[in-house]
Amino acid sequence: MTYEEWSNRYDANMKNAKKGNSSADEYQKEIGWGDREVPMKIDENGNPINTKKGQESRNLDIADVDGKKAVEVKDYSSKKVPYDKDMKSEVAFDKKLAEKGWDVEWVFKDKGPSKPLEDALNSPPPIKIKILKP
Repeated sequence: MTYEEWSNRYDANMKNAKKGNSSADEYQKEIGWGDREVPMKIDENGNPINTKKGQESRNLDIADVDGKKAVEVKDYSSKKVPYDKDMKSEVAFDKKLAEKGWDVEWVFKDKGPSKPLEDALNSPPPIKIKILKP
């Protein structure tokens, strides 16, 4: 990859991350609970545990660890959210949370999930899906 290609991809990724963080910040204010960017991992017994930055397996967009609630916010205004490698990893982690009694919800702004992602979220244990229209 040339420097120009790398730079263009980097710039797009930074813009998307900023947009996603802004959307999660807004949604947290709307629901009125939880903390942002909560680092979590699954221990050797399959239990979710809160960790320190740098140790996490996954950052939850919004979470109330004591209340066992988590929200993932996706803001892909140009297309439906694909079921790619990153999404598969997030879904797998969130399924482990759901298996341990967590209330997990994925919130999509505008376009919603692709059919494969929707199917994965709906498979047992199901993860709630909410689509916010502009």
